[in-house]
Amino acid sequence: MKNIELTQEEFDAQFTLVPAPSDNPEHIDRLYDWYDNPDDMHTAECLTASAEGRLWTEVDAEDDDEGNMVFITLSGYHHVNRLRHYVTVERVPPNTQIIVIDRMERC
Repeated sequence: MKNIELTQEEFDAQFTLVPAPSDNPEHIDRLYDWYDNPDDMHTAECLTASAEGRLWTEVDAEDDDEGNMVFITLSGYHHVNRLRHYVTVERVPPNTQIIVIDRMERC
Protein backbone atom coordinates (compact mmCIF):
# COMPACT_ATOMS: atom_id res chain seq x y z
CA MET A 1 0.00 0.00 0.00
CA LYS A 2 1.21 3.47 -0.88
CA ASN A 3 1.22 6.04 1.96
CA ILE A 4 0.90 9.76 1.20
CA GLU A 5 1.14 12.53 3.78
CA LEU A 6 -0.58 15.87 3.10
CA THR A 7 -0.90 19.12 4.98
CA GLN A 8 -4.40 20.50 5.53
CA GLU A 9 -3.74 23.08 2.81
CA GLU A 10 -2.73 20.37 0.31
CA PHE A 11 -5.83 18.35 1.20
CA ASP A 12 -8.06 21.40 0.71
CA ALA A 13 -6.53 22.02 -2.73
CA GLN A 14 -6.99 18.40 -3.88
CA PHE A 15 -10.30 17.33 -2.32
CA THR A 16 -13.81 18.83 -2.19
CA LEU A 17 -15.89 18.11 0.91
CA VAL A 18 -19.50 17.02 0.43
CA PRO A 19 -22.01 18.61 2.82
CA ALA A 20 -23.55 16.11 5.25
CA PRO A 21 -27.20 15.27 4.59
CA SER A 22 -29.63 17.23 6.71
CA ASP A 23 -33.33 17.80 7.05
CA ASN A 24 -32.50 21.51 7.35
CA PRO A 25 -31.68 23.11 3.94
CA GLU A 26 -29.75 25.86 5.77
CA HIS A 27 -27.43 23.25 7.31
CA ILE A 28 -24.00 23.29 5.61
CA ASP A 29 -22.05 21.12 8.06
CA ARG A 30 -19.56 18.83 6.37
CA LEU A 31 -19.15 16.48 9.33
CA TYR A 32 -20.81 13.10 9.21
CA ASP A 33 -21.90 11.40 12.40
CA TRP A 34 -21.65 7.62 12.24
CA TYR A 35 -24.21 6.01 14.50
CA ASP A 36 -23.60 2.39 13.44
CA ASN A 37 -27.22 2.33 12.34
CA PRO A 38 -27.74 1.42 8.66
CA ASP A 39 -31.09 3.25 8.60
CA ASP A 40 -29.50 6.57 9.63
CA MET A 41 -28.91 8.85 6.61
CA HIS A 42 -25.40 9.80 7.77
CA THR A 43 -24.41 6.14 8.23
CA ALA A 44 -25.85 5.18 4.85
CA GLU A 45 -23.86 7.93 3.10
CA CYS A 46 -20.69 6.92 4.98
CA LEU A 47 -21.10 3.28 3.95
CA THR A 48 -21.51 4.29 0.30
CA ALA A 49 -18.60 6.74 0.42
CA SER A 50 -16.38 4.17 2.13
CA ALA A 51 -17.00 1.63 -0.64
CA GLU A 52 -16.22 4.30 -3.24
CA GLY A 53 -12.99 5.51 -1.57
CA ARG A 54 -14.44 8.91 -0.63
CA LEU A 55 -14.68 8.53 3.16
CA TRP A 56 -12.26 10.15 5.62
CA THR A 57 -11.95 9.73 9.39
CA GLU A 58 -10.60 12.39 11.75
CA VAL A 59 -8.91 10.62 14.66
CA ASP A 60 -7.75 11.71 18.09
CA ALA A 61 -4.12 12.87 18.14
CA GLU A 62 -1.62 14.06 20.74
CA ASP A 63 -0.15 17.57 20.73
CA ASP A 64 3.29 17.84 19.10
CA ASP A 65 6.56 18.52 20.95
CA GLU A 66 6.14 22.30 20.50
CA GLY A 67 2.72 22.23 22.20
CA ASN A 68 0.75 22.73 18.97
CA MET A 69 -2.60 20.99 18.61
CA VAL A 70 -2.42 18.25 15.98
CA PHE A 71 -5.40 17.05 13.97
CA ILE A 72 -5.06 13.88 11.89
CA THR A 73 -7.46 12.80 9.17
CA LEU A 74 -7.05 9.39 7.50
CA SER A 75 -8.54 8.20 4.25
CA GLY A 76 -11.06 5.43 4.75
CA TYR A 77 -13.09 4.23 7.69
CA HIS A 78 -11.36 3.89 11.05
CA HIS A 79 -13.28 2.95 14.20
CA VAL A 80 -10.63 3.34 16.91
CA ASN A 81 -10.13 6.93 18.15
CA ARG A 82 -12.53 8.32 15.55
CA LEU A 83 -13.88 11.79 16.14
CA ARG A 84 -15.89 12.39 12.97
CA HIS A 85 -16.11 11.53 9.30
CA TYR A 86 -15.89 13.53 6.09
CA VAL A 87 -16.95 12.62 2.57
CA THR A 88 -15.24 14.03 -0.52
CA VAL A 89 -16.23 14.25 -4.16
CA GLU A 90 -12.86 12.89 -5.27
CA ARG A 91 -11.79 9.30 -4.62
CA VAL A 92 -8.59 8.12 -3.00
CA PRO A 93 -6.63 5.99 -5.49
CA PRO A 94 -6.81 2.22 -4.86
CA ASN A 95 -4.16 0.77 -2.52
CA THR A 96 -3.40 4.25 -1.16
CA GLN A 97 -3.60 5.55 2.40
CA ILE A 98 -3.59 9.34 2.74
CA ILE A 99 -2.74 10.96 6.06
CA VAL A 100 -3.64 14.62 6.53
CA ILE A 101 -1.79 16.36 9.35
CA ASP A 102 -2.92 19.79 10.50
CA ARG A 103 -1.03 21.64 13.22
CA MET A 104 -2.49 24.65 14.99
CA GLU A 105 -0.82 26.89 17.54
CA ARG A 106 -2.60 27.18 20.85
CA CYS A 107 -3.94 30.64 21.63
